[in-house]
Amino acid sequence: MVSVAPVIKRLVNNGVQIIWLTTDKYKYIVEKSGAIFEKYKIDFDNYDLSSVTSNFFELFKNLVELNQRAFEEYENYNFENSYIMYDSMCSFAKNIAYKKNIKSICLVTTMAFNVPVFLTSNMGISSVPLYLKNMRNFAKIVKDEIRFRKKHSILKFKMMDYFVNSADVTIVFSPKELQPCVSTFSKKFYFVGTTIKDRAEFRFNRLLQKM
Repeated sequence: MVSVAPVIKRLVNNGVQIIWLTTDKYKYIVEKSGAIFEKYKIDFDNYDLSSVTSNFFELFKNLVELNQRAFEEYENYNFENSYIMYDSMCSFAKNIAYKKNIKSICLVTTMAFNVPVFLTSNMGISSVPLYLKNMRNFAKIVKDEIRFRKKHSILKFKMMDYFVNSADVTIVFSPKELQPCVSTFSKKFYFVGTTIKDRAEFRFNRLLQKM
């Protein structure tokens, strides 16, 4: 969250109005960046991250569930004359942007993933036995997701959309020198590097507020 704040601040300083959907935990960072804070309608803090992300299957299952719920919560939200800027795992935001025909910006705060990166990483290798073990459950989840997307007239299902949702512009907060398979990404991906200096300012100001 702190890594994203400098990007938001730069946009706000250039006259762009930003409505930032997040939890109460990050309200200070949102307001410090100059954006408008709006609390998520879903209480993500109630989820146990250790169980949600315990393995590839659990992560996929929970991402599908959360993104379906979030899409239905925000499907009728007024995004008129706006961009949608979202975290790479928030596929619901990409689907809303598609349905409302508005521009979207995806923020990747760690390494970017695509099929070549996934297949050559430890995640790809370790996922094979998990997939075989949960094959029927995977099939059921995918079938339900395809039905959900058809019902809401949104983008066709792609497995990788739950891990990196490329947008009209995708900003990756790591330099291209540290990105595996960097040449396999489209020109819509911008590897801008870290925002450590700006993030330090946000953290320092937060510390002063608490004193």
